[in-house]
Amino acid sequence: MRRQYLEQKARHPEAILFFRLGDFYETFDDDAELTAAELGITLTSKPIGGGVRVPLAGVPVAHVEAHLARLVARGHRVAVCEQLEDPRAARGLVQRGVVRVVSPGTALEPALLEAGEPSACAALTLLRERAAQAGGAGVWRLGLAAVDVSTGACHALELRADDPSELAAPLAAELLRLGVRELLLDPQIDESRWQALGAEVGELPIRRGERGFAPAEARRAAAARWGGAAGERNGAGDRAGDRAAAALGLDERPAALSALGGALELVGGALPGDDDRLAHLEAPRLLEPRARLQWDAAAQRALAVTESRSDAGGASTLLQVVDRCRSAAGRRWLRAALLAPLLERERIERRLDRIAALRERPALRRAARAALGEAPDAERLLARLVAGLA
Repeated sequence: MRRQYLEQKARHPEAILFFRLGDFYETFDDDAELTAAELGITLTSKPIGGGVRVPLAGVPVAHVEAHLARLVARGHRVAVCEQLEDPRAARGLVQRGVVRVVSPGTALEPALLEAGEPSACAALTLLRERAAQAGGAGVWRLGLAAVDVSTGACHALELRADDPSELAAPLAAELLRLGVRELLLDPQIDESRWQALGAEVGELPIRRGERGFAPAEARRAAAARWGGAAGERNGAGDRAGDRAAAALGLDERPAALSALGGALELVGGALPGDDDRLAHLEAPRLLEPRARLQWDAAAQRALAVTESRSDAGGASTLLQVVDRCRSAAGRRWLRAALLAPLLERERIERRLDRIAALRERPALRRAARAALGEAPDAERLLARLVAGLA
């Protein structure tokens, strides 16, 4: 059993390993000491032979969500190692394997999520485009891809600027709007560039990615996940990757495509095993900066759109004032809409036409509100079903 534990821990060295033993998830060694300190539980020890004992701390399976919530809130990642067969039918040692890596941006458990708030993880890359003329400075391309595994929403964005520091404020605004809880950086971004770019990101948990950002890897991952859009479902070759990138509108957005590869690496690691556990992910929606108002996170906070520094009681933000949503999905949509006001008149008029249609039909509006108020959070329920966690 000790060898089995060490094999799983070696595959997830950066995470606390919850190792299933009967009705408990046990942690060992340094993980046990950290878990005991963070959760305020008893630290004991367990003999492993040869007169050696190792630190041990465990939590009941029945109450694991509450403990996961506390660890994730403190920025930790937890790899959940389950028994993969019925212990009563097993011959010898029960097979075990990691089925989930729970982190601030990949949570699916209800106790770890706020109903009306998005919970996304994101990947970020920064590429330099060579100048057309010799001696030119060139343009920097920032690629951002965000995936909310709790709803299946996926977004991709590419911004350009002459200097990376000019992208810091727009990046912080997009991370706030998308509800990003965790960020994976392209390993090619050096420390000095990140210091200029991440000046306004705050205390977001940040890790370095691995191979997912590489252009060839990103194209293959996109083809495997959404190749059906290009008639190449599960395609693995370069041509399949090129066709998938074109179908997704990313063939001329290399930074956004690279970031998407990083995001798929992140969520794939959070739900290892069968690819169908991510079958609910939508094809990425391209965010066009020119279509929406570009304002930085500081302005949004100053205007108390969704966050307020005031401790006064009652409604203190614009979202609280206008929110009459009866569903969690509606509340998430409203939050995103307030943080990204439309600029294109045609889209504004189309939205107003829909509002007018409901205002003119009060009976239909009341019936719709009543039905939505009784409905479960279908987006997040579907995600848990697909992941085998419902």
